[in-house]
Amino acid sequence: MHSMVIGKHAGGRSARIEAIAAQLDGAGFDLNVSENVLQSMWDKWVFFATLATGMCLMRAPIRDILAAPGGEDVLRWLFTECQSVVADNDHPPGEATLERARAFFSDRESSMTASMLRDLENGAVIEADHIVGDLIARWCSKVEGASMLEIAYANLKAYESRRARASSSN
Repeated sequence: MHSMVIGKHAGGRSARIEAIAAQLDGAGFDLNVSENVLQSMWDKWVFFATLATGMCLMRAPIRDILAAPGGEDVLRWLFTECQSVVADNDHPPGEATLERARAFFSDRESSMTASMLRDLENGAVIEADHIVGDLIARWCSKVEGASMLEIAYANLKAYESRRARASSSN
C-alpha cells in the first residue's frame, strides 16, 4: 500500500503537477495524478477511518476481525457510517473506491495492520481526534444513539486518557 495521490486543489491537471509527477516517477511507490484531488482525499479518509477504527476497536488485523463472530458486520457498519459522513459533505465515494474498499475489508488472508493500531499497541500517541473525531464532527445525518464510530472514538479516547495518566505519574 505504498501510494501517493497528487493533484491541483482546484481540480484538473497542470504542467506543474505533471512536472512533479515526472520527478516522482520511479520512486518506489504507486503515484496517481488525480483530476479531483479533494475527492481522492475524502476517499482515503473513508477508507482509512474504517480501517483504523475497526482495527483499533477489535485490536486485530482484517483476517482476525473477519474470523470473529460479527466481525464482518462491525467492518461493514463502520464503512457504512464513514460513507454517510463523506456523503453528508458532498463527497460520496465512487463505485471504484467502494469496490476496492469492500475487497480489502473482506480479505480473509490480510495480516495488514493500520498504523494507528500499531501505535496503540506500542503505547504511542494516536490520531483519534484527527481521524475519527473530526469525521464525527462533520456528520450531519447522524441518527440519535451511539454509532459504531462513536463507540470506536470513545475507545480511542479512553486509551488516550489512560496513556496521559500513566505519563503524568512517571
